[in-house]
Amino acid sequence: MALHLFTTAPALPGFLQEADGSASAMRLMCVFFAAAAIVFGGVTLLVPEAAAVGVTVTGMFLAAAVTGKVAQRVIEDKRPPTTPA
Repeated sequence: MALHLFTTAPALPGFLQEADGSASAMRLMCVFFAAAAIVFGGVTLLVPEAAAVGVTVTGMFLAAAVTGKVAQRVIEDKRPPTTPA
């Protein structure tokens, strides 16, 4: 009987993949909007004239980055269906 010192862990899905391993457009969208919020936030800090509009645009990009995944989790309820007794 051979002794295995190293065992292989099960493959975990990547950052832009769902739990089942399929590609996730929602996660890609969230990353895109978060990066856009960082860029617009930086522009807002560097250009004082853009402060009023920049804060609004940055907030909108942050909201888009967060609410998309939240809405997906609410809509895709993963509880098993209950059967009436």
